[in-house]
Amino acid sequence: MVIDNILMNSSKLSAIIDFGSAAIENLICDLVMAWIYLSGKSRETFIFEVNMKKDTWLRVRTWAL
Repeated sequence: MVIDNILMNSSKLSAIIDFGSAAIENLICDLVMAWIYLSGKSRETFIFEVNMKKDTWLRVRTWAL
């Protein structure tokens, strides 16, 4: 049996890689990082530079919740 997201070290579990947010071609999953890791001016700058529609940012904020 092959399990690609479990890492072993000397026959002991050392890590599990969670691919839960690896939504290929889902822009929302990429942009949600603005709410997870940024705040204040850095978040405002990111939002300005990415230049998405307001409804896109609403979906991002909803997904972050």
